[in-house]
Amino acid sequence: MISWDFGEVKKAQQDADYAQTTLNEITLDSPATGSEHQDSLDEKVAKITKAVSDIAQILGFIQEGIDGADSAFREIDDTNKADIEASARYLESSQREPT
Repeated sequence: MISWDFGEVKKAQQDADYAQTTLNEITLDSPATGSEHQDSLDEKVAKITKAVSDIAQILGFIQEGIDGADSAFREIDDTNKADIEASARYLESSQREPT
């Protein structure tokens, strides 16, 4: 059985948003070491910065996916509820004695 726990979904949305915000706020600087390896250090810090940025962007896409799935589940849930209520009304009216 597939179930949709709206509390867990909300927490996942909040967690993804928090992680994305946190990663977007990170700034990495390459300290000036005066070493002959400064260029290599700068290159590695730039790659790490790009990776952090990419991960933040991915988290944004994950959050959009969760939001879309949540919206679809809620819409389907509302439709199913309406169908069940209509079915119950039909069953009730079909079992009444004709007047």
